[in-house]
Amino acid sequence: MKTVLSAILSALLLTACATGLSIPPAEVSALSGGRVSVKIDQFGICNTAFDRPVDIDPSRELVVVVHGCLASAGEYALVADAFKAQGKQAYCFNYDDRDRISHSALQLAQILEQLIKKTGVRRITVVGHSQGGLVARRALVKENGVSLVGADIRLVTVSTPFGGIRASSHCASLPHSVLSLGLNKLICLAITGSKWSEIPPGVPLIQEPGTLQEAVTDHLKIVTDERGSCRTLDEKGRCLEKDEIFAVDEQRQAVVDADRRSREYLVKAGHVEIVGSGKNPPKLLIDILSRQAATTGR
Repeated sequence: MKTVLSAILSALLLTACATGLSIPPAEVSALSGGRVSVKIDQFGICNTAFDRPVDIDPSRELVVVVHGCLASAGEYALVADAFKAQGKQAYCFNYDDRDRISHSALQLAQILEQLIKKTGVRRITVVGHSQGGLVARRALVKENGVSLVGADIRLVTVSTPFGGIRASSHCASLPHSVLSLGLNKLICLAITGSKWSEIPPGVPLIQEPGTLQEAVTDHLKIVTDERGSCRTLDEKGRCLEKDEIFAVDEQRQAVVDADRRSREYLVKAGHVEIVGSGKNPPKLLIDILSRQAATTGR
């Protein structure tokens, strides 16, 4: 029985980790006015069409939006619009949210490296929501081996579980694994994908988040107090679906918070509410970003 389960688990893990890590070289061409047309896999306008080149103006700040779990870049167009309203150019990084966080982070790092080297853009803001914040920060650490020297990068994370996702604690539990004869890991893999070993509290990726590169000059860490929030109401105003995903303490982590560039902004808001959904713009996020821009210039 154990042998069969081990074989199944190994096969699933190999399949789950089959995603390629390398981003192909960007296709670049010069445009008028110093602008650059660039086509990079997994990077583009925040909709479902990622097969088109985008125009980059290296003289303007570039915003790269990183979506969260169970979402796609198309759902984050409102977040991109919030930055465009500030006169910035904003695009999305689209990744498989079931892939390993470390893999997706490396892909994002490679995209940023190509953008810096091939378009000449220097001022970059990387924005990650929820799991996307884990991907975004991991892409900017020294440990991934991708140098972003020469850039001026600001990191903005929103509702990000830097302390690990408590609901997944059993995935990293040896007793659970032993008692379930390995089924515990199979279930975690089936539910979350190959990232299952990187999101529980106490695992290496959470405990050792890495050191941000010197190119990162600021980390605005927006922490949401999601208690009592509601995502969907019925016609009588009763809550049908809560908007509570992560507790405040799940969004805090000693190493991340101790970095001199990290600044926490605590706000009362639902997990999805903070970034907007459907036709509802991210008003709270826009307000926070506007206040920060007034004091920091970004």
